[in-house]
Parts: sequence; C-alpha cells; structure tokens
Amino acid sequence: MSIKKNNILLNCEVIMDYHNISIEEGNNECRKRISKQSKREERKKQKYSDKDPALENFKRPCNHDGKSYACCNITLEDIKLLRKEFYSDADKFRQDIQLCQYISVVPAKRRRSMKEIKQRNATLCYLLYTANGQPVRVCNAFFTSVFEISKHRILTVAKGTDSKERRGGDRRSQKSAIKKEKARIFISNLQEKESLSVKEFHKLYVKQCEAEDHVSYGMFRNIFLSD
Repeated sequence: MSIKKNNILLNCEVIMDYHNISIEEGNNECRKRISKQSKREERKKQKYSDKDPALENFKRPCNHDGKSYACCNITLEDIKLLRKEFYSDADKFRQDIQLCQYISVVPAKRRRSMKEIKQRNATLCYLLYTANGQPVRVCNAFFTSVFEISKHRILTVAKGTDSKERRGGDRRSQKSAIKKEKARIFISNLQEKESLSVKEFHKLYVKQCEAEDHVSYGMFRNIFLSD
C-alpha cells in the first residue's frame, strides 16, 4: 500500500509541476505580448508628440506679407497655441481631423505650362487663426513648419484617405467623427454665443463649410449645448 501511495503522490507532483510550468510559460508569453504593445504605443506617442513646444528650433521658412499669403501675421505666440492644441492628443487620427480645419481644396485659377506632365485641377488653401480668431492664409512651407509635418501627410489628409481608412475600418463612423469635430471647433471659436440662436448659428455654419461637412441641426445643437 505504501508503494502505491508513493506512486500516486509522485504522479500528482509530476502533474502539478507540469501545470505550474504551463501556467508560468503562459504568463511569460502574456507579459511579452503586453510589453511589445506598450513599447509600440509608446513609440507612436513619441512620434506624434511635440518635439519643440518652446519653439527653440523653429525658423520661419518665408517672409510672406502680401495679399496671397500673410504668414508674417502669425506670431510665435499664435504658433505656440496652434501647436498646443494640435499636439494635445498624441493620436494621428485625431490630429488629422484638426488638420482638416485648416485645409481646403479650391479650383486652380492659373493654367500651368503644357510641359508639366501632371496638370493640377485644384490647389490646397491653408488658413491658420491668430489668438484673436483672425483667419490668415499661409503658404505650404509655413504650414508644414508650424506643425512639423510632412507634405505627404497633408496630401493624405486633403484626399481624405487616412491610413486607418485604407486598412478598412468603419469609414462611416470616422467621417461622422470628422464632421462632429469640425462643428465643435467652429462652435468653440464663436466669440459671443448669446448673440444668435442655435438655429441661426447652425445656418451660419452650413453656409461657410463644405457640403460634405454639413451636420444636422439636431447634431449641431447637441454639440453646442455640450461644448
């Protein structure tokens, strides 16, 4: 009987050791997976964070001060505020939504040389805002310098082909989120909300924005009251 008992105890110990090893291996794999995800998220956060919030390395790429572009009207304080809002969330998708507020596609007025292989039917217009809410049209070089972003990213945003959308995703929800964010920014820039009714503000918003950015009165009202 003692031999059988010893065998049973030995078998139980072997089984327990086996399960302990399996659990430990599983925990190690889980820790490695979580560690990789954390490192990946940290890299993304660093990539889409402001590298120069104090503008110590910022240099104006132009001296435009005319009718077409008035880049000089945007002060360093204006740039700090713009960057602070832009980099408040180190998420590419949310940042791209903000970029949409400053970029508009307009028909090209000037016909270019026939020597050019690619003919441009439209051009991009960049509007930044001063601390007082005054819109200022700036050139491409100044716009990219303000936010420290590439020209490729600007073109991607302008085309409405965000990387998440190209991988699939819920495009309808993403477009709805962009519309809501644009309406929210419009409302937040209003100086005196009491001067007009919500309905009148909604009509004003519909008039000044692109047709594809229109939102219903109900959605606009909800954003207005919750902002």
